[in-house]
Amino acid sequence: MPDGHEPLRPEIGDLPRWRLDDLYAAPDDPAIDADVATARADAEAFATAHEGRLAELEPTALADAIETYERIEEAMGRIGSYIGLMHVTRLDQAEAGRRYQTVSEQLTEISSRLLFFVLEFNRLDDAALAAAYEAEPRLARY
Repeated sequence: MPDGHEPLRPEIGDLPRWRLDDLYAAPDDPAIDADVATARADAEAFATAHEGRLAELEPTALADAIETYERIEEAMGRIGSYIGLMHVTRLDQAEAGRRYQTVSEQLTEISSRLLFFVLEFNRLDDAALAAAYEAEPRLARY
């Protein structure tokens, strides 16, 4: 895939560029697909362990669940940030658009599998949640 740095309007001159290689080496970097697969597996394991059971968790287990959810979301954010920024810097390249579409769809599927967590968390009893915050120091940041 071309690097996407050919100016569409040469009269503008050189513009700033994002250094995306801190995230992934290239749009076809196998690490992207590996990270998507890991996020999918982690999300599935998380949902299997917690869906429909969030209100039953002890404070320590609730903190563990929040930290796991946060870790999965951060991994997906890294993937999504790269693929989105890569796409907008290569709007004239069909292959970049296809890659963006494919990865975005995968991330949407994974996010859908995690949606239960926010919904269930928002339904937690306020008094029980306050007690959990008192019992587990890791919950204080949330």
